[in-house]
Amino acid sequence: MSSTCSFINTKTKFGWDTKENENPLVVMLRPMILNMMGKSDDKAVINEAKRRFQCHLNGDLIDPNIREAVYAICSRYGDESTQEELRKLYKAADMTEEKVRLLRAMGQSVDPNIIEKTLQFIFESDDVRMQDSPLGLVGCTSSRIGRDIAWKFLQNDWLKLA
Repeated sequence: MSSTCSFINTKTKFGWDTKENENPLVVMLRPMILNMMGKSDDKAVINEAKRRFQCHLNGDLIDPNIREAVYAICSRYGDESTQEELRKLYKAADMTEEKVRLLRAMGQSVDPNIIEKTLQFIFESDDVRMQDSPLGLVGCTSSRIGRDIAWKFLQNDWLKLA
């Protein structure tokens, strides 16, 4: 059985929502499985993440346990308007934990232009605290193209950043 089939079976077993009296390990495993399925181009997971993200924007908040996975999947497969929504959520967030979720997720895009803009937002805007910027960088390095862009960005701006 391929690893993707194993993830599909696990995703089906665990679903998206926390169940009453659920094992805490399952609660922690769920976002990892969803994120892996999203990165594996599972259309059902991508579509459900996008649906939940839209509901979140409309006031129906995503379960915090899966929120970062939803943000990351939407960032990966979203366009500039998705990134703008993530930046708005970041600017509006009061809790550092939520800001960290959003920072890591913003860099998950595979669009080079979006990755560049995300790096600029992380390192050149006044919105991101200096101590949080490495967390955004981690998100940007989640793909090969992101690692290449982040490396070039750091090389070009090292003196300014250091």
